[in-house]
Amino acid sequence: MAVTASSSKLTVEDTGAKILERLRAALRSDGDFPVRARVVTQLRSLANSPNTKIDQISDLILREPSLGTRVLHLVNSAYYQRTVPILTVKQGVMQIGMRSLSDLCAGFVLMQKFVPAAQRGGVFADSVKRTIVTALVSNRLAADCKSEGVSERGYLAGTFFNLGYLLLAYYFPQVFEAASKRAATRNTSTTKSISEILGISSWELSVAIVDALKIPDFYREVLLESHKPREKRNGDRAVLELAEVLAEAGRLSDSIVEARRKEDVEAAIDEIVSRGRFSKEKLVEAVDQLGITFEQHCALIELGFLALPPFIKEFSKIAFRTPEPGEVTREESQLVFARYTADIRAAIESESPLSSVLMLAMEAITLGLNFERAVLLYSDSDETRLMGRLSAGKEPPIDVPSLDIPIYDDSDSAPVKAFLSGRVQLFGDGLFADGWPFAAIPIGNEERPKGVLYVDSVSTDKSLPIDDVTRASLILIAELLDQSVASWE
Repeated sequence: MAVTASSSKLTVEDTGAKILERLRAALRSDGDFPVRARVVTQLRSLANSPNTKIDQISDLILREPSLGTRVLHLVNSAYYQRTVPILTVKQGVMQIGMRSLSDLCAGFVLMQKFVPAAQRGGVFADSVKRTIVTALVSNRLAADCKSEGVSERGYLAGTFFNLGYLLLAYYFPQVFEAASKRAATRNTSTTKSISEILGISSWELSVAIVDALKIPDFYREVLLESHKPREKRNGDRAVLELAEVLAEAGRLSDSIVEARRKEDVEAAIDEIVSRGRFSKEKLVEAVDQLGITFEQHCALIELGFLALPPFIKEFSKIAFRTPEPGEVTREESQLVFARYTADIRAAIESESPLSSVLMLAMEAITLGLNFERAVLLYSDSDETRLMGRLSAGKEPPIDVPSLDIPIYDDSDSAPVKAFLSGRVQLFGDGLFADGWPFAAIPIGNEERPKGVLYVDSVSTDKSLPIDDVTRASLILIAELLDQSVASWE
């Protein structure tokens, strides 16, 4: 009987060695994934043998259900930018090459395992997305490598790069969920958070999985070197070239999958450029191409529901461009807000504490809707007062403990009105004389009030309006907060 994520028991308190052993045990018990890995090994073995005939590769591909059809779609797509159509798998092998085509097929075989779990969304879907992005970016960056055999191995090596994290998320989702929440609070990546809380380095996890699945030694060596600091890597030229591609593709994919703003991706590109291996132009081009190939690629392996941040499409048009003074950047702000609301929904579905949801809501409003301050007010047990708990935003810290607002029916206080009515309030008495525009967002509805999230910007210009889009966004936040309160009753 296959091991499923829901039947697996693993906590973040387990030691690194125990975690790796349990992961290996899960793989041994799950007959499906090792079978897929054996298909990968067969493809690679045939591709690497000088005695392999084209028909052998074609026959193996055609034995996998629907794989041949998808291969033909892929090699005729913008992914390869071919001018003459390829009509048969055999012709595809001849035109693309045994090794390149077998790598692509191997990636399909591995990723199809995760389609049902990824359809449920959340951090696992992000992990699948990260694996695909790394594979596609690795494929692009490896294309210009000079060592023999490197350019054709970029895609599969990129797939293997995050395979350890992907399998951990699949078999033991509770560990990945904990790491994701920790990453959000510490402004770091989920993969780094996993390494920190489990005490397992990224290369240990990746290599353990590669060993368990008996994936060829070349990829094992490349993975091992890619997770080392650059100055400590050693090996032949092909290994070092591909290791560098993987390391930088992994950094870039982290920024893309977890990006809330284009500046997050730009920062990753600057960091990679500083190490001297790839130019800014090359990296921007790789992101641009990803905007085209990701959607096509996901559709071919039944993962068409996955999506990248919209600003990735035509990235070169906005990359490293400083807005003119006063230029409206509403589209980017809306993208940030949309990403946060997706995170809030995922947190509610996973029954995260209300406090976690509130932190995401405060970030969504200050970073996505461009309010400058956010203040959390909770009611006392008798529902007679609203008291300050914490604040967030760009402005200097607010004296939160001094906020103490009496609750009574005919109050003109916007926070009190929101608390009693269960509706967003945009008018009334605000908390601060220098705050406009403002909004008071109820936490819970009128039947189960918990408090109020108050947001504003620093201004005394009462002519500044809250537009319809922002108003609708604030109402959405209120609905999500009410859902979170309801889930804990």
